[in-house]
Amino acid sequence: MYELMRPLTYKSDLGDKEVWQHAKETIFDLWQKALPMLINCPYNQSYLLYALRYLREKPMKSSMRPCRYSLERPVLTFILSVQGEYLKLSVEVTVGSRVIIVQHKPHFFIFDEQIGYCYQMRSIQDDVLLNWMVDNNNQITVLKDDFEEFDNEIISRLASSYQVFFSASSKKRFDYDYELVKDKLEA
Repeated sequence: MYELMRPLTYKSDLGDKEVWQHAKETIFDLWQKALPMLINCPYNQSYLLYALRYLREKPMKSSMRPCRYSLERPVLTFILSVQGEYLKLSVEVTVGSRVIIVQHKPHFFIFDEQIGYCYQMRSIQDDVLLNWMVDNNNQITVLKDDFEEFDNEIISRLASSYQVFFSASSKKRFDYDYELVKDKLEA
């Protein structure tokens, strides 16, 4: 796996993004095959990379921390909430009944800092969406006036593959329905 990742740390003729796109599926499949073997290994470590340039060097022991792998897969749930004059879209990551707060995310995995478990994402699409949300501090905001366009471009696509909730207040959540949200915004 290291040999597949190593060329991604250097500039290529195709460009880093295109090289990464070609390698992504292969690396994801290799992780899926390796995960059952890693579960019972006693000396697994996690190493937080801040940029791919650190892959050029061997990992430093001081930056490593113990971790355990799990076969459970995280589920993404999106929440659209009203915040004054705008709407906020955020994501909630759950494993079983546990909500995991994701502040930084390695590719294809999330790390639960509280219990030290590492979970592989369900799919590459989940990984891309969660990276997008983490890069935007887990909130995409839009003015209420632009709701229709936001629904057409983002929310309706998310709702076709993921569970999306709407929250007009901080405690009550409803399954996302375009007409319900539009009525709440007009009221």
